[in-house]
Amino acid sequence: MQKNKIKYTGKDAEAMKDRGVMMLIEEKKRARLTDVAKMYYEKNMGQKEIAEQIGVSRPMVSKLLQEARDLGIVTITIHETKSANQILAERLMEEFHLQDVILLETIGSDAVAISEKYATAICGMLEKGETYKIGVGCGSTLGMIADALEKKEAMQFQGEMYPLIGGFKATYRSYHTNELVRSMAERLGMKSTYLYLPALLGSKEEKDLYTATELFETVRELWHEMDVAWVNISGLYSAPDFATSIRFGKKLVQKNAVGRFLAHYYDIHGNFIMPEEDNMVQAELFDLQCAKNMVAICSDMVDVKAVVGSLRTRCFTKIILPERTAREVLNSLES
Repeated sequence: MQKNKIKYTGKDAEAMKDRGVMMLIEEKKRARLTDVAKMYYEKNMGQKEIAEQIGVSRPMVSKLLQEARDLGIVTITIHETKSANQILAERLMEEFHLQDVILLETIGSDAVAISEKYATAICGMLEKGETYKIGVGCGSTLGMIADALEKKEAMQFQGEMYPLIGGFKATYRSYHTNELVRSMAERLGMKSTYLYLPALLGSKEEKDLYTATELFETVRELWHEMDVAWVNISGLYSAPDFATSIRFGKKLVQKNAVGRFLAHYYDIHGNFIMPEEDNMVQAELFDLQCAKNMVAICSDMVDVKAVVGSLRTRCFTKIILPERTAREVLNSLES
């Protein structure tokens, strides 16, 4: 059966003819724009060279190239080149399941400049208008941060700060935990809450008596409500000793401990080493697990094994460390 063909007459025929002509013109126009775009982007011809080849002016070539972009014949995608530090940070985040890595340049800097960089990094993690509950550890790097904060203008963050460990009878302020908290909270505009207990008690029985008090329970409740914990990563034999011979006997040597945070010791695989005599007043591991974010703070003096082991504990969500230390961490994994 032969199909009926539609025949157009009069105005309809003229309209169809005009439509066909317009489509042909549009098709030729797109083909010309495509040819010009290929000469410029694929063959790397200059606009002047293209103009001479197709017989138009150089400004016309520029106009044709712009029209090719407007019509979507040419699309331009900009791929931002990642810096070496970005790649380094991403590798650490992937390897240790971290949310953030902040790398600091410390080579060639003096102590004051380095302190300023750590303090700036710590403050950069806080947002104005938010209310924070921050637990603070102890150690030389945190003491250095407190010194740097004292030289800054007072800030207006909101919230409360408190120690994660009792105080030590040390000659340096970085282990006087209440003083460390007081100084940092004062500069950040936060309230201070103190832990009126020494870090090391005479025995486990004495610790049990102290930790049963209402005052201690108030601090423990705060540990369970932490938004952020700032924790200094230290090497195995860094001062103070934390009475390791009394608490652990020979276990730290036998189990190949590599570092600590607070007074929690671990091996290179991130396994914690439990003491034989637990008379240390500090946030326990189950207390620290309540924190929404645990920030590891590493100096360029800490042993790379201590850093690797701390991250393998999977306690930390973020880390601040020197670029050089970060590279050493990755190199140690590869070797």
